[in-house]
Amino acid sequence: MIFSKKIKASVTVIVLRILSSFLIYAQPLLGIGIYMLFDAYDTLLLEDIGGMTYSEYERIDKIIDSLTFLILLPLGLKYGNFIVLAVLLVLRIIGTALFIFRKKEYYLILFPNFFISYLFLAIFLKEMGFGSGFGFPLLVLLILFQLSLELLYHYVYPHFLHDGILRKTLSLLGYNSKRRV
Repeated sequence: MIFSKKIKASVTVIVLRILSSFLIYAQPLLGIGIYMLFDAYDTLLLEDIGGMTYSEYERIDKIIDSLTFLILLPLGLKYGNFIVLAVLLVLRIIGTALFIFRKKEYYLILFPNFFISYLFLAIFLKEMGFGSGFGFPLLVLLILFQLSLELLYHYVYPHFLHDGILRKTLSLLGYNSKRRV
């Protein structure tokens, strides 16, 4: 076998995530939905099918995120404030680099992914005819929502759900995951 399962799964995920990023340019709302679907289920391809550990998955996922965010950044010229998006992207890339090199997930919480939330909300509002302006209450809700997601993804899930309660519950329901930490 020339290519391992990990390499095949990684290449598949990279291609799907990049293609879904470009789809947002052509069909913004559909593209966002497909992008979010691939982003949510890439763990299935990389961990369960590709045989990656959770920590391997986390590192490759954050690198793919950064790459797709660079592809999506020009959308800020059409849908949002490009400068705000660029700053949010730089902050997330700093957090990703610290996470990869220091192997501490709390960097992903300290440098949350406000970039994608801000961009997707701006696209959604403009495509639905609401304009691209953010009111302060909406911005506060966005920040609280994203911070709760970051805590869930990078603290609750890996420390409590990944191999604990979630796996036991799924096992009782008949699902036997191959995931490893």
